[in-house]
Amino acid sequence: MDSIKGKLTSESVDLVSEKIGEFLDASGCERKTALKIKLHMEDLLLDIRDRFDSGREYTLETGSRFRKPYISFFYEGERFNPVEHFSRGNTMQIAEGKKR
Repeated sequence: MDSIKGKLTSESVDLVSEKIGEFLDASGCERKTALKIKLHMEDLLLDIRDRFDSGREYTLETGSRFRKPYISFFYEGERFNPVEHFSRGNTMQIAEGKKR
């Protein structure tokens, strides 16, 4: 398991997105699926950043369990489901890379 911690700002969203892309490439994820996951994660992170004041503490964890890759993102603050507030209204099952 790898993890990074920091404060959620515009710059850290770029960093987290880059780390997610590197992780997906290293895990052998198909390029098209990896790009979808990365873009959706960016949208989710921006929604969280916009919902709360900038600078909330976060932790990004990537790894694999039972030979399945996973991405976990934790942040400081009240419970918030950014998928409910998705701007385009087309949520997806991120883990599977398929639309609902």
